[in-house]
Amino acid sequence: MTHLEQLITRYRLFSLGLATGLLFSVADAQSDLTNQAVTSDLRLRPILGSLPAWSPDGRKIAFTRGGGVNGQIYLMNIDGTHQTQLTNNTGDNRWLSWSHDSSKIAFASDRDHPMSMQFNKPSRYEIYVINVNGTGERRLTFDNSQSLYPTWAPDGKTIAFTSGSDDSAAIYRIGADGSGQSRLSGGTEEFVMPAWSPNGAKIAMLKRDFFDRSIYLMNADGSGIVKFTTAPERPAYLSWSLDGALIAFSAKGTQEPTNCGSDWFKPDQIYVVKVRSGKVNELTDDCDRNWGPSWSPDGEKIIFTAGKSIHVIDADGGNKVQMTDVPVF
Repeated sequence: MTHLEQLITRYRLFSLGLATGLLFSVADAQSDLTNQAVTSDLRLRPILGSLPAWSPDGRKIAFTRGGGVNGQIYLMNIDGTHQTQLTNNTGDNRWLSWSHDSSKIAFASDRDHPMSMQFNKPSRYEIYVINVNGTGERRLTFDNSQSLYPTWAPDGKTIAFTSGSDDSAAIYRIGADGSGQSRLSGGTEEFVMPAWSPNGAKIAMLKRDFFDRSIYLMNADGSGIVKFTTAPERPAYLSWSLDGALIAFSAKGTQEPTNCGSDWFKPDQIYVVKVRSGKVNELTDDCDRNWGPSWSPDGEKIIFTAGKSIHVIDADGGNKVQMTDVPVF
């Protein structure tokens, strides 16, 4: 299987992120890829990125380095120095979530179900937990579905995640020890990309619907699903501020594609929505692909991937600064 075929196959997997705007047909993806230019880069980048995560104690940033086929988890200081590798396996490891005591990281990995040489059999991800010193790595989920986008409950006892297939998707929870897996979101509607609120009472999430721009909230027990606010086009990667007042996310911005060297897609930007009012504020407005935000514990800054590097920006949208000199993928 060529690298091109691997990337197209992995692209199909991310239909589970359909609400985030990551789903395109295989034919479209292949057409763009063979153009070998800006368009292919913009199309593929949703599955390649680093998705940094700031530790709740404010001391470290975790991120994935790797191009969507064999991404490994790294840790670095908050100034971008002292980058150290945490995982080392043959799989792809990404979608990182810190436990609230900053001692563990939950993530998804396909190491036990690698991509088949047959084009129609992509790899399958499971949820894992690892201590930040590299010990105690443990697989939590054991089923035939894709398990993606883990998010820790504030009490450190439970992890919510997306579980699904090409035909269905829902939010599930599982004990941090791998016990008690159960479905949270009920009904016929499909939800993805959960984010647990800092007080543990709510879970924010997105609907698996390409045309739905809304952010949804539900109670931690899966009840009371409500549409919270309407976001810009293709919202993705929700992140609560630790005081619970704001949710950061990425979505398509207002920059026209032709202004940014593309004939197809507006570049993603970083947004913040106020939980009380639902008011949305755009923080970035440039031709970088800005996505995957994560709050600093003090609520003053947000880290995210822009282009091929990790950047940081003030919570009011000022002072965007590149943190990593070496591309993270």
